[in-house]
Amino acid sequence: MTGKSSTVADEKYLKKIEEYGTEQSLKQRYVCKAANQLLVKGYSSKEIRKLLKQGEDLPDVDDKLLTNAVEPRVFSDNSIKKSDPEVAEFITRIKTPTC
Repeated sequence: MTGKSSTVADEKYLKKIEEYGTEQSLKQRYVCKAANQLLVKGYSSKEIRKLLKQGEDLPDVDDKLLTNAVEPRVFSDNSIKKSDPEVAEFITRIKTPTC
């Protein structure tokens, strides 16, 4: 979304690929932490790029697709459920901006 490069350890990169399904999907859908925090606050992709001073020369992004980036993730194993009180509290906390 911003075009910002990130350097991560091989193990973390492989874990992210597993999380996103494929390397291509990771590269297409990954949103950095700073951009994600602004998405949660309701900023558009253009506003985020301007605020972060990155990616302003990149093609436009469909903001409707970006809303998926801030949705609570569905856990694949059955040990954690969105209905668990701790998970519900965590989701509420990350959706509520604190400044």
